[in-house]
Amino acid sequence: MSLQRIIPLLMIVSLGGCEWASQPGPQSAENISHAISSISAAHVYKHIDALQMPAGLPSRIAFTPGFDSAVSYVRRAFSSIPNLTSVELDTFFVSTATPPLNAKALVNVVATLRGSTQPEKQVVVGAHLDCSASFVGTSVWNSTWSTIRAPGADDNASGVAGVLEIARVLSETSPELTLKFIAFGAEELVPAYNLGYSLLGSAVYVGRAVARGDQVVAMINLDMIAYNPQSLFCDIAADSTSTFIGQLAVDLNAAYNIGLTMRQQPFSPGRSSDHASFWDAKIPAVLFIENFPPRQATPYYPSNSYYHLPSDSLSHLNMDLARRITQLAGATALALAKPTRAK
Repeated sequence: MSLQRIIPLLMIVSLGGCEWASQPGPQSAENISHAISSISAAHVYKHIDALQMPAGLPSRIAFTPGFDSAVSYVRRAFSSIPNLTSVELDTFFVSTATPPLNAKALVNVVATLRGSTQPEKQVVVGAHLDCSASFVGTSVWNSTWSTIRAPGADDNASGVAGVLEIARVLSETSPELTLKFIAFGAEELVPAYNLGYSLLGSAVYVGRAVARGDQVVAMINLDMIAYNPQSLFCDIAADSTSTFIGQLAVDLNAAYNIGLTMRQQPFSPGRSSDHASFWDAKIPAVLFIENFPPRQATPYYPSNSYYHLPSDSLSHLNMDLARRITQLAGATALALAKPTRAK
C-alpha cells in the first residue's frame, strides 16, 4: 500500500474514549518521515553505555548511588535539548521501605514539550530507569541487592536511551498535543520495599496526573528493546482500550519501511511494566519490547539468558534493533501528538 493512501487512515484513532480523526497532509507525513530518519543508533548506544555504569557505579538498582547518578545523567541529557519546555524531578517515597530507606527519595525524571494548539492533552513516552539482578538466586539477591553488579543494559538502559533519543528528535517538531518524556523510577521489585509488587514510579506519576486533571490520551512504554541476535522482532502489549495504538504502530512500520517484524493482533496482555499503571487508570497505553515474556523463545526470538543478571551488558545488544524500535516509538508518538510543522 502506498504512503499516500495509508497515512490518512493512520490518523483515525480513538483518544480518550472519543473518535478523533485528522488528515495530516504532506507536511505531517514529512515530519514523521524526518523523525524516523533522524533517530541515531550512535546516540542510543551512547546513552546505554553511560547508563550501564552511571558515574562508574555498578548498577541502577533503586536506592543505590548508581540510581541517583543515573537520575542525574538523564536530567542532564534532557536539559541539553534546547527546545524542551521543562525538565523536572518528580520525587516520591516508599513508606514501607526498610528504614532509613523509607525517608530516601526516589525519582521520576519528566521532560515536557508543550503542545502548540491542544497543550492540555498529553502523549507520554516512558521507560523505567532502575534495573535488577534478581535472577542470581533468592538468597544472593536478598543479601546483596544493594551492592551487586547490575548493568541493566537491555533492561532497561535500552528503553531509557530510546526515550532520550525520541525527545531529542521530536523536540524539533511542533506537535499539537503536549509530549511528556519520562524515565520512571522503581519499576523493578527490590527486597527493601517490603512489597509484593513494583511499578511504583509510574503508579505515582499516573496518580498525580489524574489528581491534577491531566488529559493523558496515550502512553508508549519502551522496555527491553535491544536484545535479539536472531531477528528484528518487536512485540507489543496492549489492552482492549489500547489496541488502536498497537495497530497504528504496525501500520507505521509498514508505511515507512522501518523494517521490524511485528506481532499482529491480538497483542500481548502482559502487564509487567509501567504501561500497566496507565491501564489501571483506564488510559490507553502500549508496551514495545523485544519479546514478551523475555525468557520465552519463539521462531523470531531466542530466550534472553542475560535477563535480570549481572551479565546484561551492552556487548550483547543488537543496536540495529534498538534503533528501529526507537524509530517506531518516535513515529507512533508523533502521529498521536499530531505533528503540524518543523521548528
